[in-house]
Amino acid sequence: MKDLLVLDFDGVVTKIELDWYRVRREISSILNIKIESFTRFFEENFGTITYKLVSDLLEKYEREALQNAKPYPDVEPTVKLFQGNSIIATMQTETLVIEFLEKYNLRSYFRKILGRNRFCSKASQLSYIKSVFGDQYNRIIFIDDSIYNYNLCITLGLQCYLIRREKGDSLYTLIMYEVK
Repeated sequence: MKDLLVLDFDGVVTKIELDWYRVRREISSILNIKIESFTRFFEENFGTITYKLVSDLLEKYEREALQNAKPYPDVEPTVKLFQGNSIIATMQTETLVIEFLEKYNLRSYFRKILGRNRFCSKASQLSYIKSVFGDQYNRIIFIDDSIYNYNLCITLGLQCYLIRREKGDSLYTLIMYEVK
């Protein structure tokens, strides 16, 4: 059986340069609601009109930020050489991620893209991945730059790795030399 590699998008595949505090404040002002955390907001409001409005507004900010973003240089060689399948689990929208991957000819390397339009949290994405793909793969290997998501992954019994791009961590080195 093959392994399944699950990558977060922002912080693992690319870096979305946004002032998240400013974006939360502006979206809160536009909709006349208080958003202290996008993570908490999406978990608490999934399936509502307000969820969709916030997601759509946030997507505009993210799309603008991604205009100048590039994939980390080790992403393509890593997923190309990985002996298994790869998917992305992200709290960006699937459309936005697919556009970015297509722009850099990376879409074909990822079997699926799971985004916030279908999932309210990283927990729901990882639970879905485990329930749907758990029997199809030898291992599910999850890589994220968030310690919160890393710890969440551990509680679900997946093989989890934390990557710190800002400290020079390499996805290629992590996958090729540390994932056992």
